[in-house]
Formats: sequence, structure tokens, C-alpha cells
Amino acid sequence: MSSKKPFRILSIRAASMPQVRDMVEEAISRFCDKDIQWTFIIQPNIENDMKDLLANQNVKFLHYTLRAYSYRGLKSQISSQISDESYDLVLVPFNNHKGKGYISILNFLSKIPNSTIEAYKNLGLAYGFVPVVASSLTREHLKDSASQIAGTVVVTIAVPIFAGIKWAQDNLFSSKKG
Repeated sequence: MSSKKPFRILSIRAASMPQVRDMVEEAISRFCDKDIQWTFIIQPNIENDMKDLLANQNVKFLHYTLRAYSYRGLKSQISSQISDESYDLVLVPFNNHKGKGYISILNFLSKIPNSTIEAYKNLGLAYGFVPVVASSLTREHLKDSASQIAGTVVVTIAVPIFAGIKWAQDNLFSSKKG
């Protein structure tokens, strides 16, 4: 351990192990001049895999025991463990390029004071880090949801109308041979 002030990174294992490995390796390369102190939010069943991945790193694990990550679950299980902590960076591996499915995680992590949140995600030809603002993802999610709802409403209204028109054409306006 060096005498440098540790560069504290909080992360959450919210993607596949290969993607988390790539994120960790890229972060180590990016901050090679810093003494990184990792804190990882993980589910207990993958702790040994995470220990192998971070074998030569200064790391602390926070256990999350629910099946899926949620704001309420993170708040009840993790908040007290990080409430007195400060982090220089918060890293979240995204398994999709838009961050769909990560709103609860990002809303929870955005409550950590003075922390910068970055996503490790697919940038097209390669993965990389990009700054994340939880509110912008929430707006994107709401916009997508509104589009889906609008599409459902249109289909719900249009299908019976078109079926009625087809019925009318077939039964009322067709010339009957006889």
C-alpha cells in the first residue's frame, strides 16, 4: 500500500462477470496513478468470483441479499453501510447502451453526496465510461413508457375500428349474389 490518499470507487455488480472484469481492468488502467480502494455492492453468492477478480486490489464487499436490485432494497440493506462514507467515483456497468433497467440503482446511488456516477457501457465499437445523471435516465424511461402506452392505446382503439369497418364491408356493403 502506498502513502497516497486512496481513490475510493463504489461499484455494484449489476452486469455479467466478464463485463465487470473489463470495467475493473479499464478503471485500474485509467487510474493507474491512484491507490484505488474498491467498495462493491454484490450478492453473496458471487463473492468468491469477485475476490478472484479483485485478488490484488484493496476491496470491501457490501452484501445485497434480495434477488433483484431495487431502490427500496438498496436503501434498506446498503444505506447504513455507506452513509458515513465518501467516494470519488461511482461506477455502474450497464448491460445495455441506454441504461434500461438501471433507474432504481442510479436513483439510489445519486443520493451519495459529492460523487460522480459513470456508466461502463457499450459505446458502439467498444465499451467505455460515460457520465450518468439519474434524472436524465428517468426522463428517458418515462418517454419510452409513454410511447409504449400510446402505442397500446392506438392498437386498442384501432383494431376494433378496423374490425368493424371490415365487418361492415363484408356484411353491409358487399353485393349479394343470389
